[in-house]
Amino acid sequence: MGKEILVPIGNIVTPAQERLIVRSEGINPVEIFYEGELRRLKEEGYYLMYFCAPLRATDQKSVFRHSKEALRAAGRVLGAGFNGKDVVYFIPHLHVFPLCNELRNPELRNIAKGFNRLLLLGSYFNGLLKFGDQISQGMNDEIETAQDVGMQIVNYEDFIKLAGLPSPEQALDNFVYLDRIFNFQILSHDSISSFLMERKKLP
Repeated sequence: MGKEILVPIGNIVTPAQERLIVRSEGINPVEIFYEGELRRLKEEGYYLMYFCAPLRATDQKSVFRHSKEALRAAGRVLGAGFNGKDVVYFIPHLHVFPLCNELRNPELRNIAKGFNRLLLLGSYFNGLLKFGDQISQGMNDEIETAQDVGMQIVNYEDFIKLAGLPSPEQALDNFVYLDRIFNFQILSHDSISSFLMERKKLP
């Protein structure tokens, strides 16, 4: 799997260490970590793709169902090149949601949106991969931000027509891999959302 996704900070820093970092400094250290990794990967010549997909719960789908669908879709394209480069994905459902779990604290949704917008405005990404049956308001905001900074907008259905996609068996293995990381992060970071809210309430 290697460098096909940006490694989530929760796989680098132990949950105990991360709770201390977040409690004392808010989400800034996480921003610094991801910005540094994105900058490094871009300098190494990778095509950095922001995976834009629905997250907020609807009457039809829960947050977790949206997340699983996004991860399954990402699994179908891991390993595919684009524009002559190897692709590395940033998936908000995997990289940000476990830290800013809006199911535990709904107010954290705005923190997560601001965090994602900051990364998009940083011009780290080459493209935005748009996935989903419908474009949510959050997705629309991300797409507009990406367009403002000149990112390439790619429709998922067009992307999966490209050559070099993983086999169905590999795509399933990819999903299992991503899902395992997602579940680990959710379980490991149960209390981080509470710490972020504590930080927000400080005078």
